[in-house]
Amino acid sequence: IGPARSLLLNHSQLRAHLSVCARNLALFIWDLSKSGPYNCEKIDKIRPFNTHHLSSVGSEILSAPLQTVLDNLDVLEQLVILLDPDSPTVKNTKHLASHCSFSSTWITYSYSMKDSKSPLKALLEGVTSRYPDWTVGHLAKLLRQMQRNDAIAVLAQLRLNKMAM
Repeated sequence: IGPARSLLLNHSQLRAHLSVCARNLALFIWDLSKSGPYNCEKIDKIRPFNTHHLSSVGSEILSAPLQTVLDNLDVLEQLVILLDPDSPTVKNTKHLASHCSFSSTWITYSYSMKDSKSPLKALLEGVTSRYPDWTVGHLAKLLRQMQRNDAIAVLAQLRLNKMAM
């Protein structure tokens, strides 16, 4: 019964995340069509972050330091599973790194070291070092522009984990 229940819980969690994504998909697409390209080097010129497009993620989480993602191992692990795989059909850590102005050499190197360290974890550490003022909201905005609503849904768990502590 244990593994079966675990599978049901995971299935239920997946359905909940998909429901959130489906509910907000129209808003995400609409906002993407209005947004211009985003570049981490232009951090001072970022438009104010509109939280109504990310209703599944609480405003307290969107304003939390990006380090919060690195500190929450469960959420980080889920993001690694979603974003690190190299797939031609969905945008991944490579695209995220490119949006943050990391060189193709850095991206290639981080993937070559994949067996010892997640490229996403390396990227998040690099971003928090380069841009210490970055928040979870900055990451969520990039994920939205990459159409990775599944990863945004995982960020919503930061709020749940914080309340559980």
